[in-house]
Amino acid sequence: MPGQLLNTVTVLVLVAIAAGCTRLPQESRPGMPGSVSAETLNSFQTIPAEWGTLAGVGDVSNTPNMTRLWFEGEDGTVRLILYNSFNSRLLDSVAVIRRR
Repeated sequence: MPGQLLNTVTVLVLVAIAAGCTRLPQESRPGMPGSVSAETLNSFQTIPAEWGTLAGVGDVSNTPNMTRLWFEGEDGTVRLILYNSFNSRLLDSVAVIRRR
């Protein structure tokens, strides 16, 4: 009998917890409001001069061979690209943050 009561209480607690849960907001995706646009880099060895100056450098904590390079253009546009130091190559996907 005490085992059955414990099982019933456990089920009731789990149901109450599940009822109190709310859905997490969906991650922003390109094309959705609030998402960062993306560009494709045409060359894996050079960075276009129109990107402006190098504004910051940071590591990617879970990937030791990757480095984040942040560039800021004259118009305030910020671009983020990843550099792979293992094969001395820039990745082709560029995050673009435009300023208004």
